[in-house]
Amino acid sequence: MRETISEPHRSATPLPVRASLGTAAVLGLLNVRVAVAPTTAYLMVHSPGRCSANCAFCTQARESRARSELLSRVVWPTFDLASVARALSKAPVKRACIQTVIYRGFLEEVIRIVSAVSGSSRLPISAAINPLSIEELKALRDAGVERIGIGLDAASPSTFERVKGKYVGGPFSWERAMGMIDDALAILGRGFVTYHLIYGLGDTDEDFLGL
Repeated sequence: MRETISEPHRSATPLPVRASLGTAAVLGLLNVRVAVAPTTAYLMVHSPGRCSANCAFCTQARESRARSELLSRVVWPTFDLASVARALSKAPVKRACIQTVIYRGFLEEVIRIVSAVSGSSRLPISAAINPLSIEELKALRDAGVERIGIGLDAASPSTFERVKGKYVGGPFSWERAMGMIDDALAILGRGFVTYHLIYGLGDTDEDFLGL
């Protein structure tokens, strides 16, 4: 179910991209007052539908009934990528982080976003992703991604399968996710790979400490 970079998807057309509400405010794309301006610009690929994965906790999941413009409890309005890139060139931010959902051609669009950001600024770029192949990780690195954040989310195999894997009809497995951590470390190096965990999905403190 995982897509590869060889799948063409709207490559010759202007690309829509989402930005978190706080990011849109600090980039001057929306007239919104924020209590604390973010120093990281959070962007997200613009899926034509729901994510093909079905993580039980995610507002973008295939079977989620949440509003499609939400990720977690944050609103992500849509803008043209060129406008976002221009705004990033003069914005007071220190990093760009690209969030991903899975759909046909999503990785190609991530690479287009990375290219636009790196072409308009010198911002270091992170990507928050789910398990990919070694070739796809190398493609992200070669495009300009400095850091990778892997959506492990669960701290034990049983919880992972219950909220991200086979029990919710998801494409992920614990073994592949753990393998991707090793792959990413080999490609990007220690200190440039993190994994995300969610406390409260059913794992114990011992599960977290044992990772």
